[in-house]
Amino acid sequence: ASQFRMIIGTDENEEITTKFPMVPTECAAKTGDVLTFDFHREIHYIQKNEGISNKDFRIVLKVHHCVYPKWATPFGLLLGWLSTRYNMAFRSLFLYTINPNSLWERFSAFNVVFWTVVVEQLEAKLGYSNIGYLLTLGLMGYFIDYKIFLIGTSFVHYLRYINTYYHREGCAYGNFKRDALIYKTLALTQLAFWYTHSVTKGFTDIQNHGIGIVDAAMVVGGYALSAYTTAQLGVDGTYFGIELGFVKATKNYVQKFPYGVIPHPMILSQCVAMCGFYKHEAFRAAWPYLVPAHVCLYLTHMVQEHFDIYAAKYSQKNIKAA
Repeated sequence: ASQFRMIIGTDENEEITTKFPMVPTECAAKTGDVLTFDFHREIHYIQKNEGISNKDFRIVLKVHHCVYPKWATPFGLLLGWLSTRYNMAFRSLFLYTINPNSLWERFSAFNVVFWTVVVEQLEAKLGYSNIGYLLTLGLMGYFIDYKIFLIGTSFVHYLRYINTYYHREGCAYGNFKRDALIYKTLALTQLAFWYTHSVTKGFTDIQNHGIGIVDAAMVVGGYALSAYTTAQLGVDGTYFGIELGFVKATKNYVQKFPYGVIPHPMILSQCVAMCGFYKHEAFRAAWPYLVPAHVCLYLTHMVQEHFDIYAAKYSQKNIKAA
């Protein structure tokens, strides 16, 4: 279920812009403009446009509505009721603290601003859906089997790559980059931890790790090359900024090494690095399927990129054929 807010422009406003940083997009809503967004999930704020003043007061109509499937009617009704009470209570608190005079009013105003920033930063940096998902997996991993957490967090970023690259339309780009970085970090951290744990016999024999020169060269060289290619593309270029329309450049705008020499160097270099982990017998025996799963999913996405497989491309072909 989702609680939506509609902002309906009713005047010729140009002074105040509503911004959605995680999409990212913005709009100074005026007559004929309607902005609709998930009230509890999408970060939004208003900002004054410097040097521009409206001739009269800014007037917008804010309409809230709750959307839910029929089977979730009780929850949808509860969400709608809670959202209404929250909105009324917070609006009252905002008006109460807008011009604080007493010590209590200043304390209340500080808390309004402080907790607004905390809530916004948690969503921007982690995401409440991710927090709930990770807490659930963490509890299941702790009480049932750690592998539930490992599997549930190691491959999410590949699925996000494949899904986002394929669908493209309506992508909240900030959310996508945030999720990709979170789950890739979790995946690589666990991979490195269990590799070290395996080759040192549970951290009890650090000196006799048995890591060969070739193993180390594959890991260090692979991730070093991957980091170098990321620096060349930039974060937005790395995370489909061109394909999604957020980076104004041609698809092959970087021609420096390793581009033009090694095909798909970012993906292949990371696959080489993970195979360097897998080369160690102790790690391979302890986690026989972990690296192959990583590599298979990454190569699946590489094939998708190589042949440029995405939904709109095939829709356009079908339209032309018709």
